[in-house]
Amino acid sequence: VEDANFYSHPGVDIEGVIRALWINLQGGEVLAGGSTITQQVARNLLLDPQQRAERSLRRKLREAVLALQLQTAYSKDDILALYLNQSYYGNLAYGIEAAAGAYFGKDAAALSLAECALLAGLLQSPAVYDPLTNLEAAKDRQAVVLDLMAQTGVITTEQAEIAKNEPLNFAAAPFPIEAPHFVMAVIKQLEREYGQQLYNGGLEVVTTVDLDWQNAAQTIVQHQLESLNLNPARPPANAENAALVAMDPFTGQVLAMLGSPDYFDESIDGAVNAALAPASRAARSSLLPMPPPLIRRWKTR
Repeated sequence: VEDANFYSHPGVDIEGVIRALWINLQGGEVLAGGSTITQQVARNLLLDPQQRAERSLRRKLREAVLALQLQTAYSKDDILALYLNQSYYGNLAYGIEAAAGAYFGKDAAALSLAECALLAGLLQSPAVYDPLTNLEAAKDRQAVVLDLMAQTGVITTEQAEIAKNEPLNFAAAPFPIEAPHFVMAVIKQLEREYGQQLYNGGLEVVTTVDLDWQNAAQTIVQHQLESLNLNPARPPANAENAALVAMDPFTGQVLAMLGSPDYFDESIDGAVNAALAPASRAARSSLLPMPPPLIRRWKTR
């Protein structure tokens, strides 16, 4: 449904550029829309936010020149991959891999034809066609995508009809996140450093969290809270919250971060990361190193 002639055009919508020139000569405003996928990639990756928001002939021409340069530097498949990896699919999913995980709980390579068509249909308006809130609209849009694929010969009519009738099994949770406090802390830091490019730049983020350590941290915190509240030898402490951070002392890398016992427990504001609390709530000297002279009981002067 987006740029049907992508594999045959030179990367630029010639008619769109001529139309923008004509409107500019008439003294009118150059409207958005009508750009090829290549032009959209050039605009989103190579222009800053202020330039992208500009509706002028100058921006349209700059976008066209950049698109032609992209066309000569990258293959059509590479440009399409850039487009799919920077696009927003709704529900905090930027890029096709994130969308496949958010909606279907699988890798993009494992998507069926029906699932691919549904995700492709989201690009025009992720909120309107959100299958988690408006499945009927999403299915209607999916049918449009499948019909167009059949018309252009990408699939057969029979394959399109089979895909339309295929049941869709959505992921149990819209946002399956492991180590959510850590993930959200990383996202906030990256947002400060990269801004909007974080979401539409096709970035791959590698972190230091170790899921074995993270799971151990979860178990330890839960056990300690239970021991404080359920110990028969002393009155209940009524402890509801706790936090834990494990770091590599040589590199400073964070291996596990738990900001609360349960990120999704609203009764304790679980999404609030107590591990990143202000200094007034810091753990301070809960743990202190023991210098070797004290451990060996050496005499000091």
